[in-house]
Amino acid sequence: MEVNYLTGIKPTGRIHIGNYISAIKPTIEYLKENDNKTVYFFIADYHALTGNVNPSELNFYTKNLMVSYCAIFKYFENQIFTGKNNEIYFYRQSQIPEIFELYWILSCYTAKGLLNRNHSYKEIVENNINHDKDPDKSIYMGLFNYPILMASDILMFQPKYVPVGKDQLQHIEITNDIAQKINHYYNKSIFNYIKPKIQDNKFVLLGKDGNKMSKSNNNILPLFSPVNEIEKCIYSTKTNSKDEGEPKYPEESNISEFYKAFATNNQYESYVNDLKNGISWKQAKDTVLLEMENQISYLRRNFYYYYMNNFRLVKEKFEYNEMIIKSEANKMLKNIKEEIGMEVL
Repeated sequence: MEVNYLTGIKPTGRIHIGNYISAIKPTIEYLKENDNKTVYFFIADYHALTGNVNPSELNFYTKNLMVSYCAIFKYFENQIFTGKNNEIYFYRQSQIPEIFELYWILSCYTAKGLLNRNHSYKEIVENNINHDKDPDKSIYMGLFNYPILMASDILMFQPKYVPVGKDQLQHIEITNDIAQKINHYYNKSIFNYIKPKIQDNKFVLLGKDGNKMSKSNNNILPLFSPVNEIEKCIYSTKTNSKDEGEPKYPEESNISEFYKAFATNNQYESYVNDLKNGISWKQAKDTVLLEMENQISYLRRNFYYYYMNNFRLVKEKFEYNEMIIKSEANKMLKNIKEEIGMEVL
């Protein structure tokens, strides 16, 4: 099976607006614009372990993601499948053991120096040093090695494209470095070159406190929370002290970024003009809440809640997809093991 597009989300919190805009919406747009494409969309549950998450939380967040995937893609079903031969497969990373066998193979060809350059690892080391701590404090091997597991997620299925933001491009670079090292060592094209599909990050979707949206900092706007909870997040988003009647600009509050994520270009231009003409921040937030509810209330009420109350259907869909994915992974791993001499022919 040729995989055209592969992406995933870690179950480290409830699915939020940032997940929807950065990972799910681009996938939907890709399927809308193309035909005869196969997309793999996975839940990176083993990656979540790097944060030492509580077992009950991991279970809940994984279930939340499973239901969300099914709800969202069912909602958009007519737009991405009708009259087309597109296919999308959902699976949990943990249910495909071949990924972890490949992880070990890749580990044996990955230089420590390559992982030393990983941005996430370097940031923690630098932060420790700046605070006069042991450079290795709170660094576990799962955190240090996670770029290899990420490479395994990708190289197992050889997708044509992997969507990433510009700040995540290094993940694909490390994946290709590992792949090329193995290809060079065996003088064979065991792995294809992976092309990053750079997301058009014209703006960074920040959290309600104005910092980068983060599940770990509870700085998120949940996608499927009740309207009163979404309302609370929107109305608690920071603004400046300008009064009604004073000209305002979108860069002065992150509330504008929320609106831009859901509004059409014409709607956003009208909103910016209203800000410049002096509407209050309260009115601006009213506009954002109304547009978000217009788009997601039906989805939440008729699909998310339905699948949450009928989780058996979700689990059956994932298990069926995982059976197919596991079969594909098994074939790929067998080929790789043959190439490196692990299979006795």
